[in-house]
Amino acid sequence: MKCDYDHRCVENGAKYRGTVAFGGYFSKTTGRRPDMAEETEKTAVEDGSKPGKALSKVKALPMRQKVAIGLGCALVVAGVGVGVAVAAQQQRPAAEPAAVEQAGPAKEALASITAEAEGWDFATSTPLIAHVAGDGADFYVSLGEGGSAELSLALGEYEVDFVPSIGADGSLLKHEGELDLHVSDEGGSVSAEFVKVEAEDVSEDEMKAAVEAVAKAVEGGDGSLKGEAGKAVLETAKSNAAANPNMSEEAKEESEKVADGAEAGLAADDASSQAGAAQDAGSSTGQSGQDVQSGGNASSSTASSSSGTSSASSSSKPAHQHSWAAVTTQQWVSNPVSVWVQDSAAWDEPVYSGTYWCNKCGCAVDATHNKDMMMQGQGGHSLTVKQVQTGTIHHEATGHYETQDQGWYETVTTGYQCSGCGAWQ
Repeated sequence: MKCDYDHRCVENGAKYRGTVAFGGYFSKTTGRRPDMAEETEKTAVEDGSKPGKALSKVKALPMRQKVAIGLGCALVVAGVGVGVAVAAQQQRPAAEPAAVEQAGPAKEALASITAEAEGWDFATSTPLIAHVAGDGADFYVSLGEGGSAELSLALGEYEVDFVPSIGADGSLLKHEGELDLHVSDEGGSVSAEFVKVEAEDVSEDEMKAAVEAVAKAVEGGDGSLKGEAGKAVLETAKSNAAANPNMSEEAKEESEKVADGAEAGLAADDASSQAGAAQDAGSSTGQSGQDVQSGGNASSSTASSSSGTSSASSSSKPAHQHSWAAVTTQQWVSNPVSVWVQDSAAWDEPVYSGTYWCNKCGCAVDATHNKDMMMQGQGGHSLTVKQVQTGTIHHEATGHYETQDQGWYETVTTGYQCSGCGAWQ
């Protein structure tokens, strides 16, 4: 007996109330239609089966079907959950990358360092060298033959001390202590007074210390003390130190070793710089060759080029930033002036006149002298003529005018040199 989905019997059209199981309506308690029990039993007997057998087949499902139905429901629920999660993720606004603050380059200004050393022969001596330290900087710079230098420094506070200059005769030009250098937006400047120590007053230890200070300055110097310039300073230091009368042969050898060591360091730096430049040039040439060879495959060439560029960018050193320092010299400024040159000084000429003097009484002879002598009963006296100054004649100084150059020296900037690589502009 079967029922349709409108609760009616397919055979007689009767409508029943009960539970549905695969197209049939049955009692909630017995699992079958009460009014159809007899007919069911009869049908079962007619079919040759036991009563209730058809109903049990309809009510019980195979285990495989139950498992399949359960797995299908679980997959549907899981699919819905994943869809909801994906939709929620797509609707969620993407987090903005955190802004990274990049500090700009430090502001710089020109600072000048000047040495006051009147009469010192810089042409035959080692140059005065200033040691600048502070605000992240620590380097040595040569003041050159002019005794001054201009540097581009970041705004801040610095301390400046000086390496002694060694004269050709073994004397020293020294400055004791440190100077404070303040660099503001308007720049900054310091001026140092130096004192000469005569060669005979310079001890052996003082001269050895001076050579060591020069060598240390060359090793830690900027572009003004690198390359050939640094070698020339070291050679001058060796020869001038050897001229000091208080230096023993052993002390001379020790000073030469110190200077030679610094010179070897300069040569190593030069070789390293040249090797680095050659390697950079070779890398550029090799990259160009690879680009030409890979031109047949456009997509491969693009990918390879992009990969090579990324690799080169990550492994290459940061680009060199020039640090320009002013190079100065002393230039004479002419100032012709007409000057009076005295040939002879002013003087007074005395004026004399002749006067008669009586040899007997010692008086000057005048109109009354003879009368007085006669009244005294004295006669026959003799006279003497004496010169007596009666006045003076003043004579003015004599001379002439001539032109003299009463000029002065001025510090003039001749160019700028990078303290890192020695380049000029």
